[in-house]
Amino acid sequence: MAQYGKASYWDDRYTKDPEPFDWYQRYDGIKDILGTYIKKEDQILMSGAGNSRLSEDMATDGYRSLFNIDISKVVVEQMVAKTGDRMGFEWKQMDATSLDFADENFDAVVDKALMDSLLCGEGSTANVNKMCAEVSRVLKPKGVYIVISYGIPDNRLSYLENKDFNWSVTVKTVRKFRAPRHAVPLHVVCCCGTGLTTTITTTTSRGLWSRRRWFDCLVLNRWVLCCAIGWILD
Repeated sequence: MAQYGKASYWDDRYTKDPEPFDWYQRYDGIKDILGTYIKKEDQILMSGAGNSRLSEDMATDGYRSLFNIDISKVVVEQMVAKTGDRMGFEWKQMDATSLDFADENFDAVVDKALMDSLLCGEGSTANVNKMCAEVSRVLKPKGVYIVISYGIPDNRLSYLENKDFNWSVTVKTVRKFRAPRHAVPLHVVCCCGTGLTTTITTTTSRGLWSRRRWFDCLVLNRWVLCCAIGWILD
């Protein structure tokens, strides 16, 4: 059974397959949302960055300070070798549930599939709560936490609307990469911060999300489906 919450799983995966891979969305798919909440000069933490092209695409588009972390030593070493000493672009091995940063250090934290990954590991609820608490700690007072996820909004909001964080959450949806225009949006973007207004903005009605609920409750997200398949094969 795959252990998506463990560094050993990711070290093995990136050793076997070092090619860049983007979970869910490429930069073009979420560019407008990111630009709404993040300034080009902001200090940005890319949490669970993996070997996604997202950070590089953001840097190319003018974002000046991107600090990338991942639990896998292997992928961090690969990305350091790839990006070299690019100005404003740093990499460090780090556990997102225990960040080695001072309080109120970042204007924005971007999480693309990391929350989903933790939700498919041991101690999922506790680990996601720890991660969110760490995000809250390192964000500046008017900072924003952006989560790109496969889960339905209600499930992710159960973690993000924790009273301890005092976040307001704006929920947006985007179509799956290369999906037809009439497709039900499959990816959720939750924008969290103390200075936001709580809204849910979707390109479809809640009814369509309800039609998905039976499936999403069964597998939680595609990560859990992979775990289930791995368990069956074992």
